[in-house]
Amino acid sequence: MKIGFLSILCISLIVLSGLVVLGGVADEGPRVIDCRKLTFYEAMESRLEAYEETHDWRLKVHPSDLEYLENVTAETVVYVEAYVSNPREATEYSIDLSTNETIGIYHVYQARGEQVEAFLKIPQESPLYKSKFDPSICMEIEAKYLEEIAELPFVYCIRVGPTEVPIETPDELFITSGSVTIEEARSYNYIKYVLENKDSTVDYMQIAIIDTGYDPSDSGCKLGGVAEDNILYHWDFQYDNSDVTDGDNHHGTNVLDLIARAFGDTGEDDSMYEFEYIYYVLKIGKGLSCNTKAAKKAIEWCLSHDPEVVSMSWGFGFPFGPSFACTGLWCDLFKEGVQLGITWVAASGNQRQSNAVLYPSASYYVIGVGGYESGFWRWTGWFPGQGSNYGTIYYSKWQEWGFEIYCSVCYEATGDAYVTRTVFKPDCYDAAKLAEGLTGTSFSAPLAAACIAMGVYSAKHPSAGQDWIPGYSNVRSAVHSCHTYLVKPDASSLAGDVINCLTLYNNFH
Repeated sequence: MKIGFLSILCISLIVLSGLVVLGGVADEGPRVIDCRKLTFYEAMESRLEAYEETHDWRLKVHPSDLEYLENVTAETVVYVEAYVSNPREATEYSIDLSTNETIGIYHVYQARGEQVEAFLKIPQESPLYKSKFDPSICMEIEAKYLEEIAELPFVYCIRVGPTEVPIETPDELFITSGSVTIEEARSYNYIKYVLENKDSTVDYMQIAIIDTGYDPSDSGCKLGGVAEDNILYHWDFQYDNSDVTDGDNHHGTNVLDLIARAFGDTGEDDSMYEFEYIYYVLKIGKGLSCNTKAAKKAIEWCLSHDPEVVSMSWGFGFPFGPSFACTGLWCDLFKEGVQLGITWVAASGNQRQSNAVLYPSASYYVIGVGGYESGFWRWTGWFPGQGSNYGTIYYSKWQEWGFEIYCSVCYEATGDAYVTRTVFKPDCYDAAKLAEGLTGTSFSAPLAAACIAMGVYSAKHPSAGQDWIPGYSNVRSAVHSCHTYLVKPDASSLAGDVINCLTLYNNFH
């Protein structure tokens, strides 16, 4: 089921399709990345030629979005990204916040000031946004103004989608087979130090849950509202009030309770925690739907309040589908969060489709989580089991200067054609016996978020030498490990990109 920033150091990541790395390792100076590309232009060339002859404004709309347009009225408020030709050349910088050192220089295209001014003349339903990394302008308008946008001579592509979209719903029963419980996982020697110590660079953990609110009475029978006493802050970003309990909060409640069960009891009985109020409940919808405006507000709230980990068990296609992997506004927000020290974690989808990893999990700056169970959620050779999305869009690569995320276009350029399944996949179902009856990547994402939170919060292992690396860096290594070799002990991890929660824990050793 599914609905719909890293501490201490700032990792510079590659951000757009078809990038070329021009620089070297970090100690040789900042990496220079060429991001100058007219996104979607190749797909639009023939349509633009036809537009010059017919002036049919629909020819400037990306063909993938025409079906959606057929089902909206002139007054329907839609989300729009307009891509412009003849953009300005600009430079963006990635800064290590601990040293103020520039570690990445991005050569980008951006819309010109006069182009932005032209868009400001069109009635907006929300503030206009100019992307930092793409020649695009984002806005929400009534559909009747799309023709006016198309008439702007510098506009070569219009992407259109809904402002609010439905959330994935469960379609399979959850069955365990030989699973370990969170309680059992927490008792393993490799992670005992995590339960008793904390990283000196993190005074206390703050975990934000962007979801459908929290109501302890709406929790699953195995979970029991365990996070109720540990909530630091709660807000409904859709209705702009503090009520996150409106009678339809089952999904968000279970997500937070899963995190609380995995991350541990934050009360007086657990010496790991000095401060028991650690969870931010950021409500962006209810039931099985969420609001994109509310999601944007919640993400911006996180940028202002700097939680260590953000869990997002929601997602949708356009305007956040595979072709929108680094869409202007959203990519900028997630990138800013990573630079601030936030780890974003998101569920990836449930359709068992290689090209349907949903946004935000498809973002370059978000750890996408998929899951399967050892029985019915089994991987077979190169083919995924039922219910767990996998990604042909991105893969990770560990370099001397850090952790980089590439897109499929980029790996084709490198010749690494065998890297095809790429979403970070803890085998969370195998550690989620407590969540019987729940199904989908919505409920593996919070467990992965809890694992990562424990890594960030961890202290030096008693047997570790002087070269011990803080938990934050161990998180990166753990994430990296799931892409580089076959993961054990689970026999159903045959494709090499599924990592068991215990393996993730063990990588914090």
